[in-house]
Amino acid sequence: MKPLSILDAGMQRSATFVNRALVQGLSGFFVDAKLPVETARRRFNGLNLVARKPQGVTLEQITMGGVPVERITPRGCTSQRHLLYFHGGAFCVGAPRTHRDLTVFLAKTLNRTVWAADYRLAPEHPFPAGAEDCLTVYREMVEQVGSDNIALAGDSAGGNLVLVTLMMAREAGIPMPEAGILYSPWVDLRCCSESYYTQRDRDPMLTGPWLRRMREHYRNGQDVHLPLLSPLFGDLSGLPPLLLHVGRNEILLNDTLNLESRIRAQGGQVEMKVWESLWHVFHAHVQYLEVARQAVRETRLFLNQVNADRASAAS
Repeated sequence: MKPLSILDAGMQRSATFVNRALVQGLSGFFVDAKLPVETARRRFNGLNLVARKPQGVTLEQITMGGVPVERITPRGCTSQRHLLYFHGGAFCVGAPRTHRDLTVFLAKTLNRTVWAADYRLAPEHPFPAGAEDCLTVYREMVEQVGSDNIALAGDSAGGNLVLVTLMMAREAGIPMPEAGILYSPWVDLRCCSESYYTQRDRDPMLTGPWLRRMREHYRNGQDVHLPLLSPLFGDLSGLPPLLLHVGRNEILLNDTLNLESRIRAQGGQVEMKVWESLWHVFHAHVQYLEVARQAVRETRLFLNQVNADRASAAS
């Protein structure tokens, strides 16, 4: 068995290397500060044209409070639990279909129905339009299935929207969900933390200039310190348990490190993992990378523990 294990580890390292090179090559195709947003969207959406047809799930296109939502239900699913997912894309690009590999894998691995919100994008619909859409979908889900049966998840800008939705829901008196999951969250729109410089040459995907340009499309002239733009600076108390994942080699590393520190300082419950030698939202590569699949399986373990703790507290 030992030679096989060594071979398997070598194959995984090779797969990671190849995927990193692929990410680096493709990201330059649409993560370009000089590229018009519409062109970036068209190119990003085009990547999904080569995606395999999802197997083992039912896809439905529905609306929740007027917001389009893609609902993904694993075949044979008997669980009453749900996951509301907010895709990334710097608030300007992306859609549920561009993140379908990940959301389908989440649905099957977590044995939950996933609801992927197609929230409005900037610059046509700047802040706070997207955040309002996310809150609308969450409110509708709470009315339909109950907050105790919902976890929120998102990547990059979608991770930002998870926190913003939680803060807005808390202020509106809407019950909190069971948990929040943030993959490589972009929560500090100042775009100037230490890792923007220390990880600049290691990050195969993101660049500071591109993020700053997308920020300007989104922020609608508002101060970037506004908590609903940069939730890192918000009141993070009273939120449900949170799981944070980040790649060591991404310029948003400090967004997650600083967020974890602030949550703990405000008495929150948070679990964080820094994935060595990996990049921004590597989870999206579940079709090709075992480490991405492992990250989702660890997400399942986190949610299982959250619910076990809640059951224990209630007994």
